[in-house]
Amino acid sequence: MRRPPETIRCRNRSYDVQDTVRLRGRHYWVTASLGNRGRRKMQVFDPASHDLRVIHVLPDSAHTKQQLRVLRRANRFQGFTQIIDVDKRDDSTWVLTDWIHGESLAQHLGHARTQRNHWPTAHMSWTLFAGFAHSLCQFHDFANCVHGDIKPANLVLQSQPKRLRAIDFGSAWDETIAKRRATGDGNTVGYAAPELQSNQQVTVRSDQFSLSIVLFEMLTGELPFQGMGGRAGWAEYKKGFERAYEAPSAKSNQRRQLPRRAWRVIDDVVREGLSLDPDGRFATSNAWRDAIDHVTQVLRQAESASRFESTIADVADRCVVFFERKERPS
Repeated sequence: MRRPPETIRCRNRSYDVQDTVRLRGRHYWVTASLGNRGRRKMQVFDPASHDLRVIHVLPDSAHTKQQLRVLRRANRFQGFTQIIDVDKRDDSTWVLTDWIHGESLAQHLGHARTQRNHWPTAHMSWTLFAGFAHSLCQFHDFANCVHGDIKPANLVLQSQPKRLRAIDFGSAWDETIAKRRATGDGNTVGYAAPELQSNQQVTVRSDQFSLSIVLFEMLTGELPFQGMGGRAGWAEYKKGFERAYEAPSAKSNQRRQLPRRAWRVIDDVVREGLSLDPDGRFATSNAWRDAIDHVTQVLRQAESASRFESTIADVADRCVVFFERKERPS
């Protein structure tokens, strides 16, 4: 076996090598331990590809089998972690996935809160949301799964190309058996849909709600319903907060970045996605995707109109300069 170096460089960064592990006959150099909540996970360097990977060490259980089924289905879609290899051992299953280069959306927004000039623009927030929502709709429709735990900490802001990708599938389930998910799965306070707290059926509408919370936060810097997020729909709070909702256009300090018509359609999509009652949200992934595509079209039209107006203004300025010069006495 090739002896690992003390440090390696990958994409202009240095990493200390802590250990060596073997998976299906290939050696990987451990550069960090990433596990939490009892989940063992390692960042590793793959000498063969000269890139970083992640090894997930999962217990031998029915939940692991379910998670593997979901991960394999997610392999078809760009917005999700990709499985590279799987090694079943006596008491565990080791899963090798790609490493998504970038920082979590939670880290990005956290840094931006201290440096407001780094906060994503309203247009960029929508673009990131729409791109990931399309992948999520494909995941719903073609993999027949729900993610169940969408939040900024589980989304990585990839730099090249710039897009959001999901990194944690510990709460993802096949939609047909999602009601039998483990207690607490995906119940992240603030981002989880209200129905998860009462242990109701988890559906694609639950993912709609969570991703709409993320969009609202990117547009405004805070959670909807006066900072309550999904808690506003809990039985003990719902009566007091269901009328406390304010549209992102009313809360955003970026409202001047987009025309009013664009904000109106954004507000409509976000409001429906954030209905505290699951039946008030978009009935299907197709309906949600169509509404998102309509907003994107409105934004493109507004951008084209803005470029046209700028061109006209530039031509007008040039004409003024031309005639001023012509009228000057020689």
